[in-house]
Amino acid sequence: MADQAERFGAMSVTFAKAPDLAKIQAEQITQWTQKLIDAITKIQQDAQTSANVCQERLQVTICELSTRGNATKKKILKNNKLDTSRTVKANFRLVFEPSKHSEYCSKTTKYAMEFNAVRIKTVRGLCESYPDAVIALSTSYPIKVWTESSVEVFDGLIKMLKKDAEKEVEVD
Repeated sequence: MADQAERFGAMSVTFAKAPDLAKIQAEQITQWTQKLIDAITKIQQDAQTSANVCQERLQVTICELSTRGNATKKKILKNNKLDTSRTVKANFRLVFEPSKHSEYCSKTTKYAMEFNAVRIKTVRGLCESYPDAVIALSTSYPIKVWTESSVEVFDGLIKMLKKDAEKEVEVD
């Protein structure tokens, strides 16, 4: 408490009766202003650095998902069969069946269901323009990858699937 009172006293400015006191107060205000500017600059730099790290991590995650998905697609095309249809069935069921609502669930569960409903709507929206992207998503990625990932990862995955579908259309 005493420390806070001392800081408050140091920050307060009293009407200077002498020119020397006014000069000292002006110098202190200048020093505090510079310290504040330096602190704000450091915070901005730290925030930018953190944002860059997050963006790099996001790109790495999306690249890893792309690599894993492409490997799965190649394996399916090479063998002309699915190793297990469980992933495809689960994805199709989640995307195309009506959602199941329960009256008795926690707020967290309700939020997760609403959140996934938005993602399901996004995937359903791909059906018309990018049906190959829906098939690629359903065959190559388990539900957990696209329902439990961050918004940024999901959006990146959808963009990647659209881009891949457009490339495949151009090749054909």
